[in-house]
Amino acid sequence: MAPEGLRRIMQEIQVADYELHASFRIVANRELESEHISAFMAASIRRDRMMSQVFSYVAEQHKQRACESLNARRNGNGNH
Repeated sequence: MAPEGLRRIMQEIQVADYELHASFRIVANRELESEHISAFMAASIRRDRMMSQVFSYVAEQHKQRACESLNARRNGNGNH
């Protein structure tokens, strides 16, 4: 994933958060109807999937950095 893709996903997560907070207000006001439940569930699932992509990206970056560090140590260059 390119940094541009990560930025796009972060913006989409922010939109999903707004949707979820709106749903929370509806729940708190006890105005929950079936379409609200569907919208809430859809926003939750969409946000979870996007967060999964972000976590995967971060894990891959961590793995790459760890490999680079290990290779640098093996090659006698401890500067990494």
